[in-house]
Amino acid sequence: MRPVFGLSPSSAACGLRSADFPYLAPQFFQKMAEVKKQNVAAKSPNLFSKENYKWMLIGFIVIIIGVLLMIGGKSSDPNQFHKDEVYSFRRITLAPIIILAGLAIEIFAIFRKPANQQTTGNRQ
Repeated sequence: MRPVFGLSPSSAACGLRSADFPYLAPQFFQKMAEVKKQNVAAKSPNLFSKENYKWMLIGFIVIIIGVLLMIGGKSSDPNQFHKDEVYSFRRITLAPIIILAGLAIEIFAIFRKPANQQTTGNRQ
């Protein structure tokens, strides 16, 4: 047997006929277009709300404050080393804790859902 429209004899034996083949592609693409329209309609226009961006800005400012607290400790004379300035509580302990707090605020801002989405999600 010769293949018809790209169908091998085994596919013809499965019930596919050459007369049915031209109708499969338009139906398939029409269904794909319908699914794509539904997916586009289901997506929200903004990933984060205004409140999320506010929390992200607060977290970023806290991180910058932690980095600014870490700056310093340079000596005017390169031959002198001031251990108390370099290894001070502010640079070794306080600044990293503030940076980690800023990162925690950023994580909170990313995972936080706006208040209007939290109430509508429970009504299902």
